[in-house]
Amino acid sequence: ILDVVACRLDAGFVVNVKDHAAAALADRVTRLTMRLDLATSAAGLGFWELDLITGTVVWDGTKYRGAPRSSYELTIEGFLSLVHTDDRERIRKAIEDATTTGVPYVERFRFVFPGEAVRWVEARGGLERNASGEAVAFSGVSHDITEQVQAEEQRDTLQTAVQRREDMIAVVGH
Repeated sequence: ILDVVACRLDAGFVVNVKDHAAAALADRVTRLTMRLDLATSAAGLGFWELDLITGTVVWDGTKYRGAPRSSYELTIEGFLSLVHTDDRERIRKAIEDATTTGVPYVERFRFVFPGEAVRWVEARGGLERNASGEAVAFSGVSHDITEQVQAEEQRDTLQTAVQRREDMIAVVGH
């Protein structure tokens, strides 16, 4: 619905147009953005994008305990410098493969923040292409899975201890 108000002045007309649909749409986008922020925060999700034209990585670090900043804008090398040294080459290769071949990107790795805060991340992403089919961005979502990885490590330790105990009981039983 448009409201149009026109006033005649000596030099011409002044027209004021108010688009109620545009205002309602802007309000809806604001509400949806707030809901998305709440959902991603509750789930520990963050968004990231590698602009393939500029080589710039924009990454939302708010979801990671120990991240010194809430968001990052850096080069791919700057991004990789935050990745644990044991994971860095694998992640570099996975990014290259995904951006050159278009294969889906699903990786688990560690970030190391200043002060030695280490967080485990699972990242998923894919290529974005322009209307001409050229790859212009590589973007996705990352999930802080640190607590999950720690729980898996504890489970593995307990399973090993139980297996050793069972092995000892079997030896003693013979």
